[in-house]
Amino acid sequence: DGRAFGPAGGDWTYLDPTIRLIARENGAPVSHVGLVRSNVRVRETLFPVIGVGCVVTPPPHQGKGHAAAALVEAAREIRDDATAEFGLLFCRDLLVPFYEKQGWERIDAPVTVVQPSGTALYDQTPLFLRKHRRWPAGKIEVLSFPW
Repeated sequence: DGRAFGPAGGDWTYLDPTIRLIARENGAPVSHVGLVRSNVRVRETLFPVIGVGCVVTPPPHQGKGHAAAALVEAAREIRDDATAEFGLLFCRDLLVPFYEKQGWERIDAPVTVVQPSGTALYDQTPLFLRKHRRWPAGKIEVLSFPW
């Protein structure tokens, strides 16, 4: 049942994942990572990213490495993609150390995202997955709904 896996909700409108990576245990889904393609602008530079979102592991399956395994596969997808310059995800501050252990790097910059009412300042912490270079300095403008 896919309803267990999705965005955290709240008052935000999100992109639906176009690729879903699902970790299984004994054939049952135990963790989910969603991937989307989007474009971002930092200062005047526009570049494509693969967004990572909808990272969900139900409580009975947490702490067993399922999300970490799904994120390894997500990183492989990002690094193998010839068009995306970075992987990009957003999370609550308390989850930053988990993602840093998986090789993601925190970005110290404000983020704006598209919403039905217009552009909005996003309240999540951005992290990137390096492919060839460091993330550029400056405000991040996500040119779509967040993921």
